[in-house]
Amino acid sequence: MNSANNMASKLAGLSRCCQAALRKHLKHDPRASSEPTQKLGRQAMVLDLETLDLARIHEQALITLVLPGYSASARDAMVRRAGKFFAEAITPIEKTHRTAREANIRTSGRIERLDTVTRTVLYRVAQEALTNAGRHARASRVDVSIQKLPRAVGLTIQDNGKSFQVERVLHAKRNKRLGLLGMRERVEMVGGSLRVESTPGQGTTIRAEIPFTHDNGV
Repeated sequence: MNSANNMASKLAGLSRCCQAALRKHLKHDPRASSEPTQKLGRQAMVLDLETLDLARIHEQALITLVLPGYSASARDAMVRRAGKFFAEAITPIEKTHRTAREANIRTSGRIERLDTVTRTVLYRVAQEALTNAGRHARASRVDVSIQKLPRAVGLTIQDNGKSFQVERVLHAKRNKRLGLLGMRERVEMVGGSLRVESTPGQGTTIRAEIPFTHDNGV
């Protein structure tokens, strides 16, 4: 429940920011620029939102600001300007989806027998790793492998992007890669382990292992 309330609070905050930024944009404030607008897109990525999610927030902000008191021509002009605002806001999200140009996925074993919780953990770890590969590492290729090991299911994600100092990033006060901590916590919650290796010139490799149990269907 606390997690749901926390997310609702963050979404409400993002909605307020969107409304304030859109209001400035519609008023042609000379100080308004694409940076505050694109900041909304980056905040949406941190919340793991997609373009459609941000579109809903944008639509609600537009409905709130474009009141019936405006003439039809004025409303049309505002909607056109709001369209440009939205295009700038989703730029960070769309760039993330385009950056990792090639992703190869391989599976082995009867992974479909895993329970929903285990499959969800594997999916979320892979999703976050792919996002990091595009957002931070600027990788052009990512290899994802899911395989049955002797006593566990293994997930390996390897990219050819920029490397980083793993321990320094994990323990930084202002962690720009909080997704790494989230991945580790997700895997450990189901009794698994996660390792991250990052080497200059060789990219980053993330390995997660979740042991087989009666509960996870194997």
